[in-house]
Amino acid sequence: MGYMKFLLFISLVTSLSFMKCTSDNFLDTMKMENIKTSTYTITEDQPERSVYYKISDSGQSNVQTRFDDGDYPNTPYPITLEIKNNIFNNDDIVADHISNLIWTKCTALENNIMDTDDQCLGGTHELYTWDEGMSLCTSLVYGGYDDWRMPTLTELFSLVNFDYTAPAIDSAVFPNTEGTPGNDGMYWGTTSYKDTTTNLKWHINFNTVDGPNYSALMFVNISNSFDRLYLRCVRGK
Repeated sequence: MGYMKFLLFISLVTSLSFMKCTSDNFLDTMKMENIKTSTYTITEDQPERSVYYKISDSGQSNVQTRFDDGDYPNTPYPITLEIKNNIFNNDDIVADHISNLIWTKCTALENNIMDTDDQCLGGTHELYTWDEGMSLCTSLVYGGYDDWRMPTLTELFSLVNFDYTAPAIDSAVFPNTEGTPGNDGMYWGTTSYKDTTTNLKWHINFNTVDGPNYSALMFVNISNSFDRLYLRCVRGK
């Protein structure tokens, strides 16, 4: 994540909306996913605050913007995204040692396969329906693991890096992610909108700059499960 800007965003998320009609549902979704909250003391003269993610330490000590990393004295978790290339049959993964999640480094390709190129240039990225994406991840054998799944909305949100815009992700860690200027970068999350009976599913668009419908506060949205979006798989809890 872009942790300094991410902290500011998490602090704002309770009062600002991604979209006027979906902001409350996004927060309800985070609660529904039973995310374990962490408690931090913001400053010596402010009370403790619960957050949805463990706050990582970027090394910043001076407060440049309220609620950035320098405003949190108790951040014991260093930013650690470990790239593991060619660990099994040329498969490439990324381990997040804060969330303990392991991600496929690349976006899914055509024909239900995952890219094995170190720069994620091994083929054409495919657009999948939600059901197709669920099936691809759960049946995927990659990196020596067979317990892959589609990420929840909250897990997918953890990849967003606010230091970047198009795509809003660290491309040195996750190269060739969709969402370059002029192109949608919508990736599926497994989470249903409001409840499990709806065909509306949450997604994140990593392009946060193009057009009137894109901004840092409007990249979380919903799609019909029959729509076709991009896919990255995850494992772990």
